[in-house]
Amino acid sequence: MTRRRPGGESTKRLAEVTQPDGKSLKVPAAKDVGTFLYVTEDGKWPKAPTTCLLLDMPYLQVGSTIYMEEMRPGHNMGTHRFMEVIDTRVSVGVFPGKYGQVKRLLLLMERTSDEAMDAFTADDLEDFR
Repeated sequence: MTRRRPGGESTKRLAEVTQPDGKSLKVPAAKDVGTFLYVTEDGKWPKAPTTCLLLDMPYLQVGSTIYMEEMRPGHNMGTHRFMEVIDTRVSVGVFPGKYGQVKRLLLLMERTSDEAMDAFTADDLEDFR
């Protein structure tokens, strides 16, 4: 009898892809793109991202501003912050075979100045009430 893990899965699931030569290749389960948001107070890259979005956001470049809502309990849940992208990096995670993951890393810093808030229209601000 196989011992079951608490999560209900006893093995790591890998996608199996048949290559042109007929061999089977196991590929780790990963989205093909991810945007990783790093929040900083001092302008340096933290060790771990604050959150990961399972989509690519190429339109967020240095100088772009976003509106971030805190949804984690114990971290001032429900608060809103204006964040500015101060640095971007793109890396590619390589897996066996011809598969990989594009990772867009965004370094964000909180902005409270009127200049950052001017990037949003009145309609944008009303949506976040």
